[in-house]
Amino acid sequence: MKRALLGLRSVKGVRVALVATEEGMLVASEGTGAGHPETIAALASRFLAAARRAFEEAGRPRPRRADLRGSEGRLILCDLEGAFLAVLVARDGGGDLESAIEAARTRLAAARNMATV
Repeated sequence: MKRALLGLRSVKGVRVALVATEEGMLVASEGTGAGHPETIAALASRFLAAARRAFEEAGRPRPRRADLRGSEGRLILCDLEGAFLAVLVARDGGGDLESAIEAARTRLAAARNMATV
């Protein structure tokens, strides 16, 4: 898990990468100087719960990813089946972010599968 998060942190502009449970409990994080990972996990959990409820009420499938954009950067949230990946990216971030997120999701899914065997 740590390896997947470190891979994300190596991308330009990524400040924090974390994994949390759907309830907002922090599982693992990498990053410094950009808020508290526990706060990001709690905020992201609430947002995802509200988004899932809204999509369900609209008869739409559960969202697998959310990208919240603000004046100073982005918070990208990816579903991990019972948990989620959150990546806080500064405004100047980018680089190879999309492929790094997909690589991290793959590694995290493999790690979760290994843990349940």
